[in-house]
Amino acid sequence: TGSKPCVPCAAGSFSGAAGATKCQRCPQGSWANETGASACNDCGAGASTKRTGATSAADCGAFARVTGVQTISYETSADDDGVVVDGRSGDESWQPVVNGGASGPWYGGWWLAVYGSNLGAGQKDVGSVRVGDVECKKSVWLSASSVACMVPRGMGAALPVTVGLKAGAATVEGKFSYNPPRIDSYHPRNGPPRGGHWVTITGQNFGHVDTSPTVYLAGRVCLESYWVSDRKVLCRGPPGVGGSAMLHTVDVQFQTTEHVQEMPRRLRGWVRSVLGTQAPTVSAQKG
Repeated sequence: TGSKPCVPCAAGSFSGAAGATKCQRCPQGSWANETGASACNDCGAGASTKRTGATSAADCGAFARVTGVQTISYETSADDDGVVVDGRSGDESWQPVVNGGASGPWYGGWWLAVYGSNLGAGQKDVGSVRVGDVECKKSVWLSASSVACMVPRGMGAALPVTVGLKAGAATVEGKFSYNPPRIDSYHPRNGPPRGGHWVTITGQNFGHVDTSPTVYLAGRVCLESYWVSDRKVLCRGPPGVGGSAMLHTVDVQFQTTEHVQEMPRRLRGWVRSVLGTQAPTVSAQKG
């Protein structure tokens, strides 16, 4: 109406006296003062619309949502000659855990189930799935409440997992972690006070490429540090005096590389069959 100041509309309504002409649903994850909304995070199936800016509870429930992730347990089969067959069979004990988290080795290439709701009606609705900021090697739609991700190589803990859809994106925070570096042994155990001696450190998950590691001996940074393999790094010891010193940390920085592989039909069919038998359990668990 041109009156000043403009007064915010109540949620789910409009007012000519306030200068508004219509009430509009907020985009997913956003809010608008013009509709009286203060946040969209509380939006869920059947939720109240007073704080979401949506025009109806049905609109709220249509938003995509991700609740958890889970490693898909399967085996690669082989024929009598020991040749790997292009098919996978599932672990019979595997059951969906729709609110769970997962972890796994840095090299990726294995399948992760991502659970939620309103995740599309087919493969055409799924854009991509990301672990942290890295796109999965392959993303496969399984059902409206689940997709599969071939995990990319990477490092990091408590990473978010995001499902990209035509209608937007949905993220679950802190549900996935790559297995961290682990030190199993180091040799020699002691060296001259002046330093400069080489120490070989063995363990796991030091990186699948040169990760430019920074190594510390007894809290002192090594004069030089070199990545050798995922299981070995070298350190040129710093100067120091005293008794036995404990090797403290290996700090690893990651550089990415990846390849693409299709999800075998046999594995996809098996996962869908398990999810189908567990559908009542999956739909009943919210969070």
